[in-house]
Amino acid sequence: MAESCTQNAVNPDLLAFCTTLLEAHQAETDQLMTWLDEWYDEDHEARLAPATQARIDQLATFTEGEFERNFLMDMIPHHAQGIAELAKCQAQFEHEELISLCETSITTQAAEITQMRSLLCELQGICSLEVREVFISARPYDTETAFDIDDAADDGSGTDDGMDGGTDGGTDDGSGDGTDDGSGDGTDDGSGDGTDDGSGDGTDDGSDGSGDGMGG
Repeated sequence: MAESCTQNAVNPDLLAFCTTLLEAHQAETDQLMTWLDEWYDEDHEARLAPATQARIDQLATFTEGEFERNFLMDMIPHHAQGIAELAKCQAQFEHEELISLCETSITTQAAEITQMRSLLCELQGICSLEVREVFISARPYDTETAFDIDDAADDGSGTDDGMDGGTDGGTDDGSGDGTDDGSGDGTDDGSGDGTDDGSGDGTDDGSDGSGDGMGG
């Protein structure tokens, strides 16, 4: 995704960040490919997952402001998941060089998350820790909701942004009078954002775009 950013970002600070990110990623990939060949005599072609490529293609269709917001909202949880995976290196890997690379990458990606959060606040006005954490828990490629974020989501109006992951037993339409009580009575709250499946567990069927939890 960093390459897409270098091609589509307009803000000079974000463009510089993405250029550095792309160079670091390429260097890391080259190192991993070298080790794969040296240690296991294997050749591997790096490929993007279909969902990632689809997301990159979609990002390219956004206007500059939309692109920058969506890119940052994609990459913050992507890095967070990356750190979680890298944290397993010590227990799972045997080569000290690889373990060391993992440890360095954790530090680097944590710093990059901080930088991206600052850019998100500066460029898009999304500064609230609570709002960021809600977005981080969203599905990485739920483009209908997780990345088309209304800036009013952080205005304190009480409007449900549809990003709560469906854990409250139904989607609040923000009005305060249409909340699904999770009783499983099969009643839609009429807000048009999701239908209770009436199974008795109060779970929204996901048509409101709520996520089930992110790496990529």
